[in-house]
Amino acid sequence: MWARIINTMIGIWMMIAPGILNYKKAASNNAYITGALIATVAVISMAESVRDVRIANRYLGAWLIIAPWILTFQTGMSVLNDTLAGLAVIFLSMVKGTIKEKFGGGWKSVFKPDIH
Repeated sequence: MWARIINTMIGIWMMIAPGILNYKKAASNNAYITGALIATVAVISMAESVRDVRIANRYLGAWLIIAPWILTFQTGMSVLNDTLAGLAVIFLSMVKGTIKEKFGGGWKSVFKPDIH
């Protein structure tokens, strides 16, 4: 759970960083969209039944790392911030946490054989 909370805070940081660090237009748009997605995925994956949704943040973190070169906004602070945030998001999305309840089970959980 703590990793999801930190990823949520990183997502929020990515949304406010363009104003603080004076990003250019492409970098700002990327940070707003990616930050919102990271925070959303982190909040959704706080629910234990959908905790595996956190894996999506690995891809968003990887995008943060490669986006400066694909979108060509290679300026100092935006690249550094995106890279560090991307690495942190990837690392934190690998933290599984403790399992408190078991969900699912597919058809086996619906149709249990009647054993006498």
